[in-house]
Amino acid sequence: MGFEAMIKTTFVQIEIPGEPVAKARARTVRQKGRTHSYTPAKSKNWAEAASLLAKIEMRGKQRLSGAIMLDILAIFAIPESWPEWKREAALSGLIAHTVKPDRDNIEKNVCDALNGIVWIDDCYIIDGKIKKEYGENSGIIVYAYHADKVPAQQAKRTDFI
Repeated sequence: MGFEAMIKTTFVQIEIPGEPVAKARARTVRQKGRTHSYTPAKSKNWAEAASLLAKIEMRGKQRLSGAIMLDILAIFAIPESWPEWKREAALSGLIAHTVKPDRDNIEKNVCDALNGIVWIDDCYIIDGKIKKEYGENSGIIVYAYHADKVPAQQAKRTDFI
């Protein structure tokens, strides 16, 4: 089932242009006898830009709550060094994007960047798809929508009788 078939009538779509960036592991350094942890700049900058775009898109809209489905389409630019035949094969979907970044780290960066903006908390995300592919223009398209489930925080026996 494709992304379009999974989307229901009420959903939020956020488009984040530019090369997808994975959530980088926190770095720890020692300075003057103290330990300090930080998120690498590339990951942090991408998340800040994604958050800003999400805030613009969500202006006037209510954040999603309850059980949420999350679909992420990560589109990567085709390397300029590839010959024309390989570029065409990548655009037609015959060549898979099997290089870094990992899909789960892309999801983590998206979830962290949009947390509290598109949805109340990412613990409400119960399912979805993450797809990596090649395309003419790189970016990430995020589809978030309500699942047909009752969240544990609100479930009452009367919901099931």
